[in-house]
Amino acid sequence: MIKTLFSEFNPKGLIKSDDKRFRYIDVLYVIGILLVVWGHSHPIDESWHGTWYSHLNGFIYTFHMPLFFFIGGYLMVFSRSVEELGYFKWALGKICKFLVPYIVLTALAYYPKSLLGDTSDIVSLSFEYFLTTTFLIPRIGVWGHFWFIPTFLILDLAWGAWRACVKKSNFVYRAGLIIGFLVSLALAIFPLLSDYFVLYDLSQVALFYASGIITALLKPVLWDKHWKNWLWIVIGALGTYFLYPFGNAAFRYTPIIGGDMFYPYSDQPIKYIPFNNFIVGMFLVWACWNLGKSLSVFKFTKSSKIITQYNFTIYLYSWPIQAFTDVILRRIGTNWLIIIAILFAIGFIVPAAIIFIYKKATFLHCKFMDYLIGIQTTK
Repeated sequence: MIKTLFSEFNPKGLIKSDDKRFRYIDVLYVIGILLVVWGHSHPIDESWHGTWYSHLNGFIYTFHMPLFFFIGGYLMVFSRSVEELGYFKWALGKICKFLVPYIVLTALAYYPKSLLGDTSDIVSLSFEYFLTTTFLIPRIGVWGHFWFIPTFLILDLAWGAWRACVKKSNFVYRAGLIIGFLVSLALAIFPLLSDYFVLYDLSQVALFYASGIITALLKPVLWDKHWKNWLWIVIGALGTYFLYPFGNAAFRYTPIIGGDMFYPYSDQPIKYIPFNNFIVGMFLVWACWNLGKSLSVFKFTKSSKIITQYNFTIYLYSWPIQAFTDVILRRIGTNWLIIIAILFAIGFIVPAAIIFIYKKATFLHCKFMDYLIGIQTTK
C-alpha cells in the first residue's frame, strides 16, 4: 500500500501520539491571548487614529482571532471527548461552557453600559435591543468581542456531529473532510453578507478551523525540523509583506449598516481583495504555528501551560475591564499612550485577580460558577 500524507487517518479522527500535552499549543495560546489583549488595548475615541499604534493594531487584527480557530480545529482532532461522553452529553457541556458566561456577562453589563454611553459597542436601552443583539446579532451586542463565542461553538458542534455520525467509516470521514474544507473555502471567497447568527464571521474563520483540522491530520514532514520551522517563519513574513496591503483584516464588510467600512486605523490606498484576507491571515498563522514549534523546546515555555489553562477567563474578562477603565481614563483627560499601557496591564491583572479569588473561595465552587469564570474546579 502506498503511503500518503493521509495514510494515518483514524476513523474517529484521532492520531496515535505519545504526547500527553502539546507544549507548542501552550506557546500558541500565549501568543494568541497576548495579541487579543493587545488588540483591545486602545481608547474608543479618535485620539490614536492614524498613529503608528493604529497601524500596528490593524496588523494584529489580521490574524489574532484566526489563530484561535486554527488551534481549535487542530485540538478537536486529538480530542476523545465526543466518543467517551457521547455526542449529546459532550455538546451540552460545550453549550454550557460557552453560553453561560456569554449570557450572564451580557446581562450584567447591559444596563451599566447603556448608562455610560461612550464605551465601545454602544448599547441602546431596550429589551428588544438586548434580545436581538444577544441572540441574533452578537457583533453589535453588549460585548462585541463575544462574537467569537457563538462562532466557535457552532464550528465545534458541527465538527463533533460529523465525528459522531462517521463512527468507523474511513470513506465518509475523508469525504466529509474534503466537503467541509471546500465549503469553508467557498465561504471565504463568497462570504455570507449577514451578521445574523454570526454568518459573516463564520465565513471569515471557518477555513482557519478547517486548516487546523487538516494540519493535525497531516504527517509532520513539513515542520519536523527546526530549520523547517524557521524557513516557514521567513516564508510567512515575506508572504505577509507582499500581500498585506491587499488583505488587511482591519477592513470589514458591515452588512448591518449596509456597506463597506474601513476601520479608522486601516487607511489602505490599494483595493481590498476579500480572499487575500485569508491568505495573509494564513501566512501569519502558519508563521505563529512554526514559531510555537520552535520555542516549545526551551524550558522557559513550560510555564506557558499556566496561561493556557486560564486563557478563556482572560478572554472573557479582559475586554470588559478595559472598556470601563478606558471610559474613566478618557474622562479625566489621560494621554492615549498612557491609556494603552494601562489597558494592556489591567487586561491581565483583573482576570488574574478573578481567578485567584475564585480558586480561594471554595464555597463558591460549582458547575455554574466554573462556567461563568471559565475554569474548572469541580468534576
